[in-house]
Amino acid sequence: MKPFPHFLRALAAALSCPQVIASTYDDFITSALIPFLPDDDGIPFTDYQIVNFWFAPDAASTIYKPFVDTGSTGMVISAIDIPEWNAEEAECYPRGWEYLSSSRRLYSGNWIPKDVYFNLGNSSHELIQAQVPVLCVTSVTICNGTTKYNSTVNGGSCPTDPGGYIPPITSFPTGIRIMGVGFDRQGDGMPQGTPDKNPFLNIVSIGGNLPVHFRPGYIITKEGITIGLTKTNMEGMRYVQLPTINTTMPRNPYDWGAIPACMSVGGAPCSIGTALLDTGLSNSYITLPSNASVATSPGTTLLVNGSEVKIEFGAPIVAADEFIVGQNISGGVAPTKVSVTLSDTRIPFVNTGRHVYRAWEVAFDAVLGRVGFRPVPQ
Repeated sequence: MKPFPHFLRALAAALSCPQVIASTYDDFITSALIPFLPDDDGIPFTDYQIVNFWFAPDAASTIYKPFVDTGSTGMVISAIDIPEWNAEEAECYPRGWEYLSSSRRLYSGNWIPKDVYFNLGNSSHELIQAQVPVLCVTSVTICNGTTKYNSTVNGGSCPTDPGGYIPPITSFPTGIRIMGVGFDRQGDGMPQGTPDKNPFLNIVSIGGNLPVHFRPGYIITKEGITIGLTKTNMEGMRYVQLPTINTTMPRNPYDWGAIPACMSVGGAPCSIGTALLDTGLSNSYITLPSNASVATSPGTTLLVNGSEVKIEFGAPIVAADEFIVGQNISGGVAPTKVSVTLSDTRIPFVNTGRHVYRAWEVAFDAVLGRVGFRPVPQ
């Protein structure tokens, strides 16, 4: 792994540190739940996790139902579906785009500042208000050519293939509803996916009041997203410290690197890299060194059923995700499928998919830059 000496030194340091001692949350008492809408089959994290939100403090106004995506950062909504959207006014705001590598979709539009309301008309949960720029999408393109999209080179356009093929652009698409709430996503086709775009980290009121005694962060459980970290709701968490992000720009204090992890297939020694616990996918992607011994289905990159996969988070190990490919997909942590890439030019990496949340409740402390793991209550 010679191409990445600085990265590996930083990551090894993070992994070699003892478990971060939990700082007190005694001074923080404000939190509120944004509930997920019920799953059709009743099994948590089978399908997308959907929430309700509004752009106006009136429950009779347009309601939006996006899926919560820890694999991206930023709210991505069809402009044409927003009644108050105006093309001329939109051009007063910064042009923007986000590329989702899993679907190869490139969303383009304008980042327009919005008030975002959760729990309107819900007497069981406190009203939550956030303020963030929203990517109001005016076009979408599937970058399905032979030339891979590169955000540094291509920006808001799909690349043109050597043969001249340009993917078709769909103007004013409807039905786009993504609520990106992840961290460390700028390097994966989302250079504009910074923490100021994350609605869960830019809360301006809870219960109609300014949040006081409030620690920015959130907890993902089967019930939904808990906004605000407290001594009570963080009890039992064990922590993995995140690395700081190397940047030439002024760093947002809530900007942190990926989760340090170690992953292996078939009982082989684990490879040190990073992990993404992605609520936006039911499948998994793993990148390992070229000398890794894996068995894939003929003509594909998919691990064969029966392959043993182990992912460890932190060192000493704070949490682990272990499964056998193809077993207990409907109710356990095994993803629907697992794709593997062997490479010596890419850092080992795993996108776990969302089934890992069936075993672990996961917290993100945006101030201290750490992720908490707690077993799901049985």
